[in-house]
Amino acid sequence: MAIGTQFSLLVIDLRAELRRPADVSVGVDDNDSLKRVLNSFYRTLLDDYDWPHLRHTFDKIPMVAGQRVYDYPTGFDPDNVEQAVIWQDGVNWPIKRRIELDNYSSFDPADDQRADPPMAWDVKFDITSGTSQIEIFPIPDSADYSIQFSGTYSPPKMVNDDDRCLLDDEIVVGFAAARLLKAQDSKDADIRLAQVDKHLLKKKAKPKGNAAPVQMGLGAYREDKGWQHPSIVIRSGSGS
Repeated sequence: MAIGTQFSLLVIDLRAELRRPADVSVGVDDNDSLKRVLNSFYRTLLDDYDWPHLRHTFDKIPMVAGQRVYDYPTGFDPDNVEQAVIWQDGVNWPIKRRIELDNYSSFDPADDQRADPPMAWDVKFDITSGTSQIEIFPIPDSADYSIQFSGTYSPPKMVNDDDRCLLDDEIVVGFAAARLLKAQDSKDADIRLAQVDKHLLKKKAKPKGNAAPVQMGLGAYREDKGWQHPSIVIRSGSGS
């Protein structure tokens, strides 16, 4: 049970769970399928639970006079922001998220209309490039400000062998194994499901708040009531 396990080791562990040869070169044809399953459960777990160890305060983003948009900090997820503040001369104050169309009637960025201090931020999606950036309103007239976010760090998809899994490897591998064992009609599937279900409960993911139930195909969990049933439901089917 560890956080920070390399992707290549997750694949080896998953192969062992499925009683496949540990030498990845022997089963190279199915490695891509195993990696897809691992990443699928990795992302589901990241999205469906609050993981306290992933709470993060991102570096300040210095503003530039006349610059409207700024790149995301590494690991930044705009949908998991807890707080955003503006800094000036060592003092900060909160800034809201939401730029309305009506705001542009006061300071139109298309006409390079600028003003201080910044009053709002939002996400600006570029259809051409398919990327998103942080938009500041109004366009700053000086370089006296920085914006800083705190929230949940969003790890990227695991691709390379040395990429790190930032969740408990036992949980990620366990759910992946459970799904694949179920697809193989293995009699061990339900036992493995119960084990990883119990382990996830012990980790006390999403420990606070009164969230609505979430359904991962693995059993329903509600923060104020705990697990609604102990069994994990995974449909039989292809493992890819």
